[in-house]
Parts: sequence; C-alpha cells; structure tokens
Amino acid sequence: YLMSGEIDWSLLWPASACSFFAVAVLNLNNIRDIQSDREVGKNSIPVRIGRTRAIWYHRALLLGGLLCAIVFVVLTYRSPVQFLFLIIIPFLWQNARAVEQKTEAMQLDPFLKQMALTSLLFSISFGLGQLI
Repeated sequence: YLMSGEIDWSLLWPASACSFFAVAVLNLNNIRDIQSDREVGKNSIPVRIGRTRAIWYHRALLLGGLLCAIVFVVLTYRSPVQFLFLIIIPFLWQNARAVEQKTEAMQLDPFLKQMALTSLLFSISFGLGQLI
C-alpha cells in the first residue's frame, strides 16, 4: 500500500498462509504445555478445547496455510516454480503426526523447533518461487 497507494487484496492469501503457520507454532507450544497450563489456570485454546480438538485445530492451521498459498499461486500463476513452497509438505505431515502421537512435553520439543523452521522454509521457498 505504501508504494502503490492501493490495496492489493490478493496479497491477503500469502499473508494469511504465513499467519496460519505462525499460529501453528504457538498452538504447538500450547499443546506441549497443556498439562502445566491447566494446573496453573492458564486458559490457552488447547486447555479450553482439550487435546483432541487442539490436534484437529493444529491440522486445520497447517492445511489452511497450505491452501492459502495454493490459492494465491493459482490466482497469479505464471510458472510451475511458484509451487516451490510445496517442498514443506513432508515437514508438515511429520509435524501433524508427531503432535498426534507424542503426548509428553519433552517429546514435542523438537517438533516445536521443526514447526518454526518449517515456517521459515515456507516463507523463503514461497518468496523465491514468486521471484524466479
């Protein structure tokens, strides 16, 4: 907006994708800490909705991020290279499975870091795909 003086509404798609992945990092952190948060009265979303629904919410965040990016590329398609960001799918799959299978906080620690790095990889690969 600052450069063009106009709002390009199509940019809400990639912005939303980044936001979905950022919230997934926060949600995973809250899933990891669900038991300790419950004990001290901290009412995070996973505490309120329970672990099972928090896992479904996590999956929705991951899928939502991917879908927003795909919609943007379809709307602005110029080259197959724009789909470069799809390299993160195996990492998202691994993360979703770990959140479902790992129940101890310490077991989820590596996947919290992995989700943060996957978000970074998404931003880099998405940006490169648009520039190339």
